[in-house]
Amino acid sequence: MRLKIKEPNIDIGKDGFAQHCKLGRAPYGKKLSDLVERIDDPLVIALDGGWGSGKSFFLKCWAGAHKTENHGSAEVIYFDAFQHDYLDDPLIALTGMIAERFDSEKGVIDRVKNAVFKMAAPLSRIALAYATAGASKLTAAAGDAALKTGEKEIAEAAEEYWEKEKGRRAAMKEFREALKKLTSPEEEGGTPRKIVIIIDELDRCRPDFALALLEVIKHFFSIDHITFVLGVNLTELQNSVRAQYGQGVDAERYLGKFIHLHMSLPLYTRHTDGNGREDIAMAYLETLFEELGIPNLKLRYHDKVEYVRILDYYENYLRCAGISPSLRDAERLASQAILFSMHSEEIIRGREGFLIVMIGAALLKYYHGDLYRKLLEDPNFFKNNNNFITLAKALGFVDASQGDPSIFENKVRFAWSAFLNRYGWREKAHEERKMLIDNMFRGTTALPAETMKPHEISFLFHEYLETFTLPGPSSQE
Repeated sequence: MRLKIKEPNIDIGKDGFAQHCKLGRAPYGKKLSDLVERIDDPLVIALDGGWGSGKSFFLKCWAGAHKTENHGSAEVIYFDAFQHDYLDDPLIALTGMIAERFDSEKGVIDRVKNAVFKMAAPLSRIALAYATAGASKLTAAAGDAALKTGEKEIAEAAEEYWEKEKGRRAAMKEFREALKKLTSPEEEGGTPRKIVIIIDELDRCRPDFALALLEVIKHFFSIDHITFVLGVNLTELQNSVRAQYGQGVDAERYLGKFIHLHMSLPLYTRHTDGNGREDIAMAYLETLFEELGIPNLKLRYHDKVEYVRILDYYENYLRCAGISPSLRDAERLASQAILFSMHSEEIIRGREGFLIVMIGAALLKYYHGDLYRKLLEDPNFFKNNNNFITLAKALGFVDASQGDPSIFENKVRFAWSAFLNRYGWREKAHEERKMLIDNMFRGTTALPAETMKPHEISFLFHEYLETFTLPGPSSQE
């Protein structure tokens, strides 16, 4: 059994969706391929999604699938912006990636590098030379020597090119002409070569680097047959705009200067039989339970033992609460289920009520940490009716006076009411409900049949949910 799923080993540019994707996203990759192949204009597409929505996974698969599965002709370059934001000039980093991809076309690439060299600040020129000529093989001493011996040359070059603004404009024109040459047909009348540059993890970069990269794309790469696909959380990128230019700036409008189209990943996936659809995170959660080998649990039903799927309880809770977890949430919840299933011997004695309460508390801890702390520190807090309604809304079950609850909602309400002994609820319950509560809890050593005291409730949560713990959604980045 594993605690978490292995990171897929994607050979970027070669592997496609067929080797790795289990969420049915290949058709959306095909739509993206069709778009970039048909549009000749300069194009910037933002693949928008929250953290943990699977953007990077999709783009890494698509980088290879474009040719191998979707029969596209465009050359696709994958660029992880976050890995390069230690540089001051994003143009340097992008040029390095382009030079590496088209190293066989030395003449054109030399023109591209020379143009950037003329525009770059002196120290950035050293970085450019490294980025395009195997700097990783140079020792620190060699780097220092290069800086010292090049000081005079750099100073002279700087004076020459920064003395007049026309030098920079000429260099920009030279750079763009070189890129046009890179996209021109091999023979007269032929089909131009399309280039797609994927910029991933843009929203994780330093605000100044992320916005400078957008400026570079707009002013240097706005050339026919060149498309950019940005993997980005636009909400966070808007925060970067505000961090750079002030809270009063219209961040959405600002980004509209750079981005032509938005693309979103699907929230649903079709069932394998082709009928109906399913929330993609729920489908992923089920896949994780299978791949991680999370066992079915034994529970006591009416004095006999049966196996139940712990997955069903997680999914029911999430649906009742109206929570649509991200794919990263699903991974954390699956890891949590593994930790929880390690207490299976206690659960069989605890019956269904114990399982319902503990899974609910685990989800409460993950998504509503403030309420969980109140439950942990002061269980009497939920004996107040208004506070109990707050708990009910957070976990997706209704109070007795509200609505027409589902069977699962009824079980959750009964279990929690009995567990917290709300207003002596056990003693006042009708016979039918008392029987249900008995079936949920009777005979357990984990949850006494008599009224539980607050410190005993606190003990249970420390025992089952605090010994090992996983961080919540806010700490995942």
